[in-house]
Amino acid sequence: MKTILASLIFLASAVSAQTVNLPVPNVTGHACSALQGVVTVVGFDTNGNIQATFTEVAICSGSGRDPHPTKYPGSGVLTWDFRGGVVLGYNAALAISGNADQYGNTVVNNTIQFGGLLTIVQAPAHPVYVEALVPDVIGEATAVAQATLEAAGITSYEYVNATYPAPPNTIFNQIPRGGVLVPFGTAIALWGTP
Repeated sequence: MKTILASLIFLASAVSAQTVNLPVPNVTGHACSALQGVVTVVGFDTNGNIQATFTEVAICSGSGRDPHPTKYPGSGVLTWDFRGGVVLGYNAALAISGNADQYGNTVVNNTIQFGGLLTIVQAPAHPVYVEALVPDVIGEATAVAQATLEAAGITSYEYVNATYPAPPNTIFNQIPRGGVLVPFGTAIALWGTP
Protein backbone atom coordinates (compact mmCIF):
# COMPACT_ATOMS: atom_id res chain seq x y z
CA MET A 1 0.00 0.00 0.00
CA LYS A 2 2.85 2.40 0.84
CA THR A 3 4.43 1.69 -2.54
CA ILE A 4 1.19 2.49 -4.37
CA LEU A 5 0.71 5.70 -2.39
CA ALA A 6 4.31 6.78 -3.05
CA SER A 7 3.82 6.05 -6.77
CA LEU A 8 0.63 8.11 -6.88
CA ILE A 9 2.34 11.04 -5.14
CA PHE A 10 5.24 10.80 -7.61
CA LEU A 11 2.84 10.75 -10.58
CA ALA A 12 0.89 13.73 -9.23
CA SER A 13 4.09 15.75 -8.87
CA ALA A 14 5.27 14.72 -12.35
CA VAL A 15 1.95 15.80 -13.88
CA SER A 16 2.16 19.23 -12.25
CA ALA A 17 5.57 19.99 -13.79
CA GLN A 18 5.47 22.67 -16.48
CA THR A 19 7.90 23.14 -19.36
CA VAL A 20 8.91 26.50 -20.79
CA ASN A 21 10.85 27.07 -24.02
CA LEU A 22 13.83 29.35 -23.48
CA PRO A 23 14.70 31.21 -26.69
CA VAL A 24 18.13 32.48 -27.71
CA PRO A 25 18.22 35.90 -29.39
CA ASN A 26 19.91 36.29 -32.76
CA VAL A 27 23.01 38.44 -32.13
CA THR A 28 24.59 37.87 -35.55
CA GLY A 29 22.96 40.89 -37.16
CA HIS A 30 21.56 38.70 -39.95
CA ALA A 31 17.92 37.59 -40.13
CA CYS A 32 18.44 34.37 -42.06
CA SER A 33 16.11 31.41 -42.21
CA ALA A 34 18.31 29.13 -40.09
CA LEU A 35 19.84 29.83 -36.67
CA GLN A 36 21.84 27.02 -35.11
CA GLY A 37 24.03 26.89 -32.06
CA VAL A 38 25.00 25.53 -28.70
CA VAL A 39 23.73 26.64 -25.30
CA THR A 40 25.66 25.89 -22.11
CA VAL A 41 23.76 26.37 -18.87
CA VAL A 42 25.99 28.01 -16.26
CA GLY A 43 23.52 27.84 -13.38
CA PHE A 44 20.88 29.75 -11.42
CA ASP A 45 21.52 33.28 -10.15
CA THR A 46 20.56 34.83 -6.81
CA ASN A 47 17.23 35.92 -8.34
CA GLY A 48 16.43 32.32 -9.30
CA ASN A 49 16.89 33.01 -13.01
CA ILE A 50 18.93 30.85 -15.38
CA GLN A 51 22.30 31.99 -16.72
CA ALA A 52 23.81 30.53 -19.87
CA THR A 53 26.41 31.10 -22.55
CA PHE A 54 25.73 30.51 -26.23
CA THR A 55 27.40 30.38 -29.60
CA GLU A 56 25.29 30.58 -32.72
CA VAL A 57 25.51 30.67 -36.47
CA ALA A 58 23.00 32.33 -38.78
CA ILE A 59 22.99 30.45 -42.07
CA CYS A 60 21.87 32.48 -45.08
CA SER A 61 21.18 30.73 -48.36
CA GLY A 62 23.40 31.56 -51.30
CA SER A 63 22.18 33.53 -54.27
CA GLY A 64 23.35 34.71 -57.65
CA ARG A 65 26.66 33.25 -58.78
CA ASP A 66 27.51 31.77 -55.36
CA PRO A 67 25.00 29.06 -54.40
CA HIS A 68 26.86 28.25 -51.18
CA PRO A 69 25.28 29.41 -47.92
CA THR A 70 26.97 32.15 -45.93
CA LYS A 71 27.47 31.62 -42.19
CA TYR A 72 27.51 34.48 -39.70
CA PRO A 73 28.71 33.61 -36.16
CA GLY A 74 27.64 35.16 -32.87
CA SER A 75 28.03 34.45 -29.17
CA GLY A 76 27.17 35.88 -25.78
CA VAL A 77 25.82 35.36 -22.31
CA LEU A 78 22.17 35.59 -21.32
CA THR A 79 19.70 35.38 -18.47
CA TRP A 80 16.34 33.62 -18.78
CA ASP A 81 13.45 33.97 -16.35
CA PHE A 82 10.81 31.36 -15.56
CA ARG A 83 8.36 32.77 -18.17
CA GLY A 84 10.89 32.45 -20.99
CA GLY A 85 11.92 36.10 -20.90
CA VAL A 86 15.51 36.67 -22.00
CA VAL A 87 18.06 39.46 -21.75
CA LEU A 88 21.64 39.52 -22.90
CA GLY A 89 24.08 39.61 -19.99
CA TYR A 90 23.91 38.46 -16.40
CA ASN A 91 21.63 40.39 -14.02
CA ALA A 92 22.82 38.93 -10.72
CA ALA A 93 25.56 36.86 -9.14
CA LEU A 94 25.63 33.12 -9.75
CA ALA A 95 24.16 31.20 -6.80
CA ILE A 96 23.98 27.58 -7.99
CA SER A 97 26.19 26.02 -10.66
CA GLY A 98 24.71 23.40 -12.95
CA ASN A 99 21.36 22.73 -14.56
CA ALA A 100 19.18 22.16 -11.45
CA ASP A 101 18.16 24.47 -8.61
CA GLN A 102 17.12 23.81 -5.00
CA TYR A 103 13.45 23.38 -6.02
CA GLY A 104 14.16 20.58 -8.50
CA ASN A 105 13.71 22.81 -11.55
CA THR A 106 15.97 21.76 -14.42
CA VAL A 107 17.21 23.25 -17.68
CA VAL A 108 18.40 21.22 -20.65
CA ASN A 109 19.22 22.00 -24.26
CA ASN A 110 16.09 22.05 -26.38
CA THR A 111 16.59 19.44 -29.10
CA ILE A 112 13.63 20.69 -31.16
CA GLN A 113 14.51 24.37 -31.41
CA PHE A 114 17.71 26.27 -30.63
CA GLY A 115 17.57 27.30 -26.98
CA GLY A 116 16.87 25.81 -23.60
CA LEU A 117 13.98 23.90 -22.10
CA LEU A 118 13.05 24.61 -18.47
CA THR A 119 11.07 22.08 -16.46
CA ILE A 120 9.44 23.82 -13.52
CA VAL A 121 8.60 21.65 -10.53
CA GLN A 122 8.25 24.57 -8.10
CA ALA A 123 8.67 28.20 -9.10
CA PRO A 124 10.64 30.48 -6.79
CA ALA A 125 8.44 32.24 -4.23
CA HIS A 126 9.35 35.75 -5.42
CA PRO A 127 10.61 35.50 -9.01
CA VAL A 128 12.51 38.41 -10.54
CA TYR A 129 11.54 38.67 -14.20
CA VAL A 130 13.84 39.97 -16.93
CA GLU A 131 11.05 40.91 -19.35
CA ALA A 132 7.53 42.24 -18.89
CA LEU A 133 4.49 40.08 -19.64
CA VAL A 134 1.96 42.21 -21.56
CA PRO A 135 -1.47 42.04 -19.90
CA ASP A 136 -4.63 41.94 -22.00
CA VAL A 137 -6.37 45.28 -21.42
CA ILE A 138 -8.93 45.15 -24.24
CA GLY A 139 -12.36 46.03 -22.84
CA GLU A 140 -10.89 47.87 -19.83
CA ALA A 141 -11.52 51.51 -18.99
CA THR A 142 -8.66 53.67 -20.28
CA ALA A 143 -7.39 54.64 -16.82
CA VAL A 144 -7.53 51.02 -15.57
CA ALA A 145 -5.71 49.78 -18.70
CA GLN A 146 -2.93 52.35 -18.31
CA ALA A 147 -2.53 51.53 -14.60
CA THR A 148 -2.41 47.79 -15.36
CA LEU A 149 0.29 48.29 -18.00
CA GLU A 150 2.28 50.57 -15.70
CA ALA A 151 2.14 47.97 -12.91
CA ALA A 152 3.56 45.41 -15.40
CA GLY A 153 6.50 47.71 -16.20
CA ILE A 154 5.15 48.84 -19.57
CA THR A 155 4.29 52.30 -20.88
CA SER A 156 1.50 53.05 -23.32
CA TYR A 157 0.28 55.57 -25.80
CA GLU A 158 -3.27 55.83 -26.98
CA TYR A 159 -4.93 56.46 -30.30
CA VAL A 160 -8.46 57.78 -29.97
CA ASN A 161 -11.12 56.66 -32.42
CA ALA A 162 -14.35 58.58 -32.00
CA THR A 163 -16.26 56.43 -34.49
CA TYR A 164 -15.58 52.97 -33.01
CA PRO A 165 -18.77 51.44 -31.53
CA ALA A 166 -17.56 50.86 -27.95
CA PRO A 167 -18.50 52.40 -24.59
CA PRO A 168 -16.83 55.73 -23.76
CA ASN A 169 -13.27 55.64 -22.38
CA THR A 170 -12.80 51.97 -23.34
CA ILE A 171 -9.76 50.27 -24.87
CA PHE A 172 -10.84 48.23 -27.91
CA ASN A 173 -7.46 47.17 -29.35
CA GLN A 174 -3.82 46.85 -28.34
CA ILE A 175 -0.52 45.95 -30.01
CA PRO A 176 1.10 43.72 -29.01
CA ARG A 177 -1.70 41.54 -27.64
CA GLY A 178 -1.69 40.23 -24.09
CA GLY A 179 0.55 37.30 -23.23
CA VAL A 180 3.63 38.52 -25.15
CA LEU A 181 6.99 39.12 -23.43
CA VAL A 182 8.59 42.51 -24.14
CA PRO A 183 11.50 44.46 -22.62
CA PHE A 184 10.54 46.51 -19.56
CA GLY A 185 9.63 50.08 -20.55
CA THR A 186 8.24 49.09 -23.96
CA ALA A 187 5.46 51.35 -25.19
CA ILE A 188 2.26 49.46 -26.02
CA ALA A 189 -0.16 50.96 -28.55
CA LEU A 190 -3.73 51.25 -27.30
CA TRP A 191 -6.82 52.22 -29.27
CA GLY A 192 -9.67 53.67 -27.27
CA THR A 193 -12.86 55.65 -27.44
CA PRO A 194 -13.17 59.24 -26.17
